[in-house]
Amino acid sequence: LQPDIIGFQEVWMAIEQANLILEAVEGEPYQIFVTPKQAHHGVEGIAIASRLPASGFESLDLPGGERVSQRIVLDVDGKTVCFANTHLHHRPEENESERLPQMQALLAWLDEVDTPTILTGDMNTIPSRETIQITKPKFTSAYAQVHGKEPDFTFPAPVAEDQYPDHHVMIDYIFITSETLRATSAHLVGDKAHGTNPKLSPSDHMGIVADIEVL
Repeated sequence: LQPDIIGFQEVWMAIEQANLILEAVEGEPYQIFVTPKQAHHGVEGIAIASRLPASGFESLDLPGGERVSQRIVLDVDGKTVCFANTHLHHRPEENESERLPQMQALLAWLDEVDTPTILTGDMNTIPSRETIQITKPKFTSAYAQVHGKEPDFTFPAPVAEDQYPDHHVMIDYIFITSETLRATSAHLVGDKAHGTNPKLSPSDHMGIVADIEVL
């Protein structure tokens, strides 16, 4: 796919997993920005990889412990764009008591940046929940902008289908500031098994890829 920029969740720190993945990609090398999760330093983190000129790397510890967000500033053909990445808490499933304050803190942090903004991540909640709804005054979903709706589900991908046969949910997003960015295409990746192995996919989640232009 050769994307310009990637938001990774659940990268394994001990083996520098983000670096291992991107070293196998042909073409121009990526800058890699890794943030360990709170309480899991040395074990698991999130990462941004960019082929665009990037600077101003910052991280934010989210309320409730364990989870973090990260952001960088990109130069896109002379225009400045903020790219942020996160992985909100998966617990509790039945309510938004952890995720909602995490998203509120993240949105307040991104409000500090007066520039077009892309936010990627595993939000661990479906579009109708308040955690997603509070993004709407400023952000729109790239996939929904292109297709008129979100995908039916982004989890599980084939590798995790046996573990979660009755738990198909839409919880992964690319958000873009609606007044300054526009998605011209968007599709799922990692949604089909590889080759002859019906279980093999690159992640337990499907990925979302979008082409985005600065207005």
